[in-house]
Amino acid sequence: MTAILPNNILRRMDPADRAKLGKAGRTAAEVLERGEARAERELQRQIEQWLGLKGYPFYRQRMDRRTTGKVGTPDFLVCVRGRFVAIECKVGRRELTEAQSRELTSVYLHEGYAVVATSLQDAMTICRLAEDVADTAAQRAKGEV
Repeated sequence: MTAILPNNILRRMDPADRAKLGKAGRTAAEVLERGEARAERELQRQIEQWLGLKGYPFYRQRMDRRTTGKVGTPDFLVCVRGRFVAIECKVGRRELTEAQSRELTSVYLHEGYAVVATSLQDAMTICRLAEDVADTAAQRAKGEV
């Protein structure tokens, strides 16, 4: 039987000793962080599948691999009818880094669409907004509006 040690003891232990305990050696904060990271990966998977179903060209910044890309690049860079859409996924208590915030702001300031998606619905909404704007622009160009 494995005993669960209180957080105050786990925080004072040497990381190598805690690692020997396996899951029982994790603090509550570490367990929560792992759960949120897992939920964020699942959200990214859902968004990737939806973008694929819609047929939008997109680039996905993988968080599980080292990248040579620019630090702060959003999780998804999407082209929606000629409109640039940047999607950064965040779940739970996870927050944007300074670099991520700077990149999303830059996209917005250059008239692109930027969103911090906490659900698939958030990503769908920003893409639909970009579609609507593109449709309205096309109608104006044809003199229909």
